[in-house]
Amino acid sequence: MFVGTCGFPKSKTEFFGKLQAVEVQDSFYKHVDPAIAKRWRRDSPKGFLFSVKASQLITHDPSSPTYRKSDIAPDSKLAAMYGSFKPTREVVAAWRKTEETCRILDARAVLFQTPASFEPTAENIENVGKFLQRAETKMIRAWEPRDGWPREYIEEICSRHKLVHCVDPFAGEPVTTKVAYFHLHGKPPGGRNYYYTYSDQELARLRDTCAGFDEAYVFFNNISMFEDAVRFRGLAGVQG
Repeated sequence: MFVGTCGFPKSKTEFFGKLQAVEVQDSFYKHVDPAIAKRWRRDSPKGFLFSVKASQLITHDPSSPTYRKSDIAPDSKLAAMYGSFKPTREVVAAWRKTEETCRILDARAVLFQTPASFEPTAENIENVGKFLQRAETKMIRAWEPRDGWPREYIEEICSRHKLVHCVDPFAGEPVTTKVAYFHLHGKPPGGRNYYYTYSDQELARLRDTCAGFDEAYVFFNNISMFEDAVRFRGLAGVQG
């Protein structure tokens, strides 16, 4: 089991000393400077695990408020060329940039997080399939769809393209087995309450849930993510 947080909520020195994994968030908003990625890899301890959140240029349309942190203007003439796994050169280029960050960090996994606006339409399902065929990799590929996707659709896409279904385990069960990729977004049962600290009883439930998988990657994304992740590691008896 690998336990970490979504992003670095503490200094790298403190973080690397207490946790063994991180899901890089910077890569979602903008391309990570290769020199910075190399420094992260160099400064991290042996065996430290990196996961990388794929660029929003792949998954999110420019109407998304998250683009405020990107280099793409919402009214750009190229706006129609980004997001929703569109079969465009711009989306492919964004994947290549994400892939470069993964390579430098020797990342174990890459996460594709799609917004609520990415609905289970025939066009979107076709586009995500074509994209994933191009984006073949030895890394674990995790997908976190938002509400609105029927489980049978998620199961079909994950099975066909060898994806791991990323979920908040307090909100629902993944459709995939063997490998778990969990996001802890806040107060159970999945209310996405960022200002929440998990109880020891809830962390014990999480430990028991993880025990049902061959591998588990657990990333906290709440106000006390660092402290909760450290407590969970201790409670779960994670070594390293």
